Order: sequence, then C-alpha cells, then structure tokens
Amino acid sequence: MAKGEHVCKWCAGTDSSDCDFCLGTGYETEYTDVPVCPHCGAEQSTDDLHDHHTIDCESCGKEMDVQVDYDVTYTTRRHPEEAT
Repeated sequence: MAKGEHVCKWCAGTDSSDCDFCLGTGYETEYTDVPVCPHCGAEQSTDDLHDHHTIDCESCGKEMDVQVDYDVTYTTRRHPEEAT
C-alpha cells in the first residue's frame, strides 16, 4: 500500500481494532526527517517550525501537535592565530 492509502478504523476515529495498516497507532511518528500527519500520513512543511506547535495538516486539515527535536553537535578547531 502506498503512503496515505490504508483502511484503518482507528485513523478514521471509529474503532481501535481491525487495523489493516498501522495496528492502531495511526501515523504517530518519532524522530522523522519531516513532520508526518498522524491522521492521514501526509508529510508537512517544516517552514517556521521550531520548539512545539499545534498545526493543521496541509492535506486533511486535522489538528496535530509537532515537537521539533534538535541533535546538537560541536566542532572545535584551533584559532588561526594560535595554530603554530
């Protein structure tokens, strides 16, 4: 099945059993490269997203919470004037 094409009573909000795609979890995701609507699976724009937001899906219009997670890394080098 292609992304967004599934039959799931949980995702439709009618039942939590007999899921044929997500086993009742919807499209709830963690640590993805882009936000994914937990209702329809549509990828969302990352424009103007930082920290924690409640947004409407660009595809189905349903509300979702988006938390932006950061992976901080550091790089250090000697200062050019002290490199000798």
